[in-house]
Amino acid sequence: MKYLEQTNAIVLAALLPLTLAACTGATDQRQLHVTTNSQIPANIIPSDRDTAMSITLLGFEGCPLTPLMKERLEQAIRVVGRDLDLVQIDQQSLDSSDLRRGYPAPTVLVNESDLFGTEAPKTPSMGCRMYEGPDGVPSVSDLVDRLQEAFAQVADGEGGEG
Repeated sequence: MKYLEQTNAIVLAALLPLTLAACTGATDQRQLHVTTNSQIPANIIPSDRDTAMSITLLGFEGCPLTPLMKERLEQAIRVVGRDLDLVQIDQQSLDSSDLRRGYPAPTVLVNESDLFGTEAPKTPSMGCRMYEGPDGVPSVSDLVDRLQEAFAQVADGEGGEG
């Protein structure tokens, strides 16, 4: 029986990437690299990944929507199929003068611009953000659409700091 359980585990492990590819329509399984570091400078662009884009999730522990946004954003990045780093920054740990504290949480920045078009803050005061929709966070599908738009803008030379 133990051999059968091990064999089943091996078969499942081998089939999981194929199942994920079929579910998402992806043909190339890329990796998602998540970094949690509050002291990363605002102009970070990972050097060993897709350097045309940096994706940052801003949030803080007191914001109940940040974990849900992180989960959906990770799923969206996998669906898009790019080998990217997702940097998660705890806004509470940033220097009090850091303007990234002024974005409402949760916020997704692509090349330092808000993925949903909110202008860069002028003061570093923290707050919460509710997106349109039933649970206050964009759907995976909406995040995929916006990430693809951002990739297209970067490819056209339009992406960058906002």
